Amino acid sequence: RFEFAKKYANMSLDFWKKVLWFDESKFELFEQKQRSK
Repeated sequence: RFEFAKKYANMSLDFWKKVLWFDESKFELFEQKQRSK
């Protein structure tokens, strides 16, 4: 984990906004699938 953190620590704020947005949209899709069962 430390190596991963060092690799991505200096990434731009725009990069992290995109990562967080994609992560949230995956979570929401997963939640919708769970509700439909």
